[in-house]
Amino acid sequence: MDLYELIGFIIGDGNIFYSKKHRQYRLQLAGNAEEDYDYFQQIAEFLRPLSKNKVQLFIRKEKKGKCLRLMLQDKAFVEKLISIGIPAGKKTFTIEFPRNLTKDMENSLLRGLFEADGCLYFSKSKKNNYPTYPRIEICTSSKKLFEQVEAILSE
Repeated sequence: MDLYELIGFIIGDGNIFYSKKHRQYRLQLAGNAEEDYDYFQQIAEFLRPLSKNKVQLFIRKEKKGKCLRLMLQDKAFVEKLISIGIPAGKKTFTIEFPRNLTKDMENSLLRGLFEADGCLYFSKSKKNNYPTYPRIEICTSSKKLFEQVEAILSE
């Protein structure tokens, strides 16, 4: 894992809460408690040396099942994410990758985004009655992010 893979995951399933008035600076990630636990452990291990503050990992019961949450309250780290181009607050329809990326950064961003909002599945081909045709899918509500992903993959 590297910083840009984490940023890709934040773009998909993360949130930054930033309030100078209330002196709150929080990174929060959400996932499925059963499917994502190992990946969240990797994220927690990656974040620990980058922050003096404790990385919190906990499970909450919700209507749709068990939700996994990772939370880090660290002003310096949150401000670094914002300076890179990750917005605080609502981002569903407006999020995009940071500007001026190298190929390695793009690959890491895609890896993190795929971990958050991507899937691999097999559909039936015309020749067989069982799934044999692999498909990769990434879902987003942000038109700009869609265009960026499409351009990266087209290269």
